[in-house]
Amino acid sequence: MSNFVYPDATPPLVTINKPTPEGVNLSTSSVDFNVTLNENGDSCLCSLNSGVANITMQKNGQRDFNATNSSIADGQYTVNYYCNDTAGNFNRTASRGFGIDTIKPLISYGVGTADDGANLTQSNIYVNVSWTETNFANITFLLVNDTATVNSTTFTTATYTINWTNLAYTNYTYNVSIRDSANNFNSTATRIVNLSNVSNT
Repeated sequence: MSNFVYPDATPPLVTINKPTPEGVNLSTSSVDFNVTLNENGDSCLCSLNSGVANITMQKNGQRDFNATNSSIADGQYTVNYYCNDTAGNFNRTASRGFGIDTIKPLISYGVGTADDGANLTQSNIYVNVSWTETNFANITFLLVNDTATVNSTTFTTATYTINWTNLAYTNYTYNVSIRDSANNFNSTATRIVNLSNVSNT
């Protein structure tokens, strides 16, 4: 019976632990990169430009490798991982797409929205906003009266207006908030209006 041991010719399998998940948008320019191998590894590199410039990852134990880049500009990236096992087999197939978005959305009231402190002879409140955000996630229109939340509506598609109708005659406050996929948040100022069925003029 032969005791011949066949040399290891199989590249290591690379599991990407950070960043995760695929396509995630992060709100910080400092990003941790981490992979683990299915066998003992010798070294791993990571690169944001297909290997033109590589970062040597720190080896923790035999199978865990990590690195941090603390100055990544806003944008979309693909990180590639290049790993060797202890037998010198090389895996360069592991990659992960991610984005950096450190800028909060811009939002402001638009045409047709009542001024703060307005007295309105009507039973509806119309709100129009303009906003700028590449990585839009959701927008929430909030209406509150003197005692409770009247309506809070969140849209996950690009929405700019709402018209609350059949409202009781009383005071209301409202605002609009927006969030992007990196969890950056912004909101309009809160405005107060009074609805009445009696004209003040």
